[in-house]
This record gives sequence, C-alpha cells and structure tokens, in this order.
Amino acid sequence: QSVPTKGIDIFFSHSWKTAGRWKALSLFIQGNWLTVVIAWFVAACGALCLCVFDMLPMPFMYTPQSESFSDHCPLGCWILVFGMVAPLLTPLVCAHLPDRLQCSPLCFVDVACIHQADASLMERGIYGIGGILSVSKELRVLWSEPYLSRLWCVFELAAFRKANPDGKITLAPLFV
Repeated sequence: QSVPTKGIDIFFSHSWKTAGRWKALSLFIQGNWLTVVIAWFVAACGALCLCVFDMLPMPFMYTPQSESFSDHCPLGCWILVFGMVAPLLTPLVCAHLPDRLQCSPLCFVDVACIHQADASLMERGIYGIGGILSVSKELRVLWSEPYLSRLWCVFELAAFRKANPDGKITLAPLFV
C-alpha cells in the first residue's frame, strides 16, 4: 500500500530482460546475509556451550589415532545441526517479525510502485520517476549482462546522477 513519504532509501534499477528469480534471490541474500551469519554464530556457540556443559547428549565416541593421546572422546552432531538449521530458519522467522522490530529501508521497485495494468496510472508513475530519483538516497543497480544495453536503465543512472549528485550508486551484480 502506498504511503506519503519525504524520501526513499533505495531505488532499485534493473533490466526487465533478466529473469525475476535472479533479482529476488539477489535481494534476499543482500537483505539477510548479516542476520544469517549472526544467527549461525549464535546457534553454533550455543550448541557448543550446551555440549560442553553436558546438556545435550553426545551419542558417538571417537578414538584419535595418536601415540600421545589414547582416550575416547564423546562426539555429537549438535553444532553441525544447529549451525545448519539456524541460517535456514532465520530469514523465514525475520520476515514475520513485527515492523517495529525490523529496520527495513523504504524502497522503490518499479513493478510494485508503478501501476502495471492501468495505462494512465502507469504514465503518471513514469513521469514521476525523476522526482522519485531526486529524493532517493541510493540507486541500487541490480546489474546483469543486458543492463547497460537497455536505454531505460542508462536513463535511470543518468537521471539519478543529475537529480541527486550526492546520492549513492551501488552496483549489485546478480551473477556472483
């Protein structure tokens, strides 16, 4: 739903020739990587502490092949399990947290912000892009091979630099 605003944090620029799944995957990774790394670290450290304090069972035994050490070592798969499950669940859980717990930037994505069915509303949205670019803090280019061959994409880059000379331009390659 549209809301009045004085500025946009991120204006996403992309080529329509690139499949949407690559753009969605790129945005998903860019938006969640830090949270996933933190969740992995906390889960792995938590599992390690629970194992060290005998709060999780250690069902396997390992005997090292060493002349100086001949004891049996308890072994469990908890750190591996916690370290794999936490990064998978974290983006799913974070997506359902209330907005007040998240710090989500206000973004402009043309397919969501410009009406795609009504021609007169689409025309008004396209004519307003210059104004939107001028109040955007960052232009994030979802770069793919056909990006610079598309006139509209080059126009968005040039218009952003002209309307917002101090604005940040970030290249986010889709195929890295």
